[in-house]
Amino acid sequence: MMRKPVMHSIWLVWLLSVLSSSVHAGTHGDLTYEIAEGQVAITDCSQSAEGKLFIPNEIVGLPVTSIGDGAFYGCESLTLITIPDSVTSIGDEAFYYCTSLTSITIPDSVTSIGDRAFEWCRNLYSINLPKQFQSASEVMRISAGGYAFGHGFREPLAYGKIYNQIVITTCSTVAKGELIIPNEIEGLPVTGIGKAAFFNCRWLTSITIPEGVIRIGSSAFNLCSRLTSITIPEAYHSPSEASRLGILHLWPDGFSLPSSVNRNPELSIRLPLQLILTGAQNAEAVIEVTESLNQPWAEWRTVVIGEDGWIKIDLDEGTERRFYRVRE
Repeated sequence: MMRKPVMHSIWLVWLLSVLSSSVHAGTHGDLTYEIAEGQVAITDCSQSAEGKLFIPNEIVGLPVTSIGDGAFYGCESLTLITIPDSVTSIGDEAFYYCTSLTSITIPDSVTSIGDRAFEWCRNLYSINLPKQFQSASEVMRISAGGYAFGHGFREPLAYGKIYNQIVITTCSTVAKGELIIPNEIEGLPVTGIGKAAFFNCRWLTSITIPEGVIRIGSSAFNLCSRLTSITIPEAYHSPSEASRLGILHLWPDGFSLPSSVNRNPELSIRLPLQLILTGAQNAEAVIEVTESLNQPWAEWRTVVIGEDGWIKIDLDEGTERRFYRVRE
């Protein structure tokens, strides 16, 4: 009989232990949160929330340390969000499609920001990011290839600006012919091209991308059905990258390097010089040409060595060509 209180005490201790280790959920204004291991994670926000929103340092006396995946997804009426310095992590797509958001402050305490955290925050002109997230590759990653951070226009291109960098976000689908993306816009380097930026630009036949572009979003050139050539940095010269970007049909013959890259020595014969071949009398020689050392050679002319054992060929007929060789 005296042992029952002991059993009750053990049961109570076990129950309190289970309760203390479980996850609790609650609401705080427009915010929904969860508590686990003495820390608060913001998991959701009412889509009716509007204007300015300040996330508190603490809720029910416990620190707010994280913003979960998709926590503010589709909160289209929020214009400003302030995050406290107690927060250390922000999840994937945390602020996805916050289309009215114009300003957000992220403290230096944040050490992790998920992929596409600010995708489609297209009016986000003011953002303070910790230093480790200010590189071109990080900006592209958390903005899903530039679909954030405000826009400017330089026909036929639209672009975003952040931390002294330019990301090309869209191109007018009525753009025609050859398109050369500049090295700089508004005095800032072009460092990225957003996801599906040239989607369905079916009238473009050629695109030139500067060497300074270090990140290009997936499907960037999908349905560019008339595209026959692309000048693109060497990092994208592979079948896997061509497939990812939607231009596998151009690989490899339609790919070339930006003019700033010169991996090969200058083997070209410059006009108006002439080509002189020597050999046995009446021997035939096939001359081949190519526009780039990275592209296939094609037959240009077949010539016959003269009686004196040589022949002079005027290259004027091949003025559009840059490189010549005799087929072995």
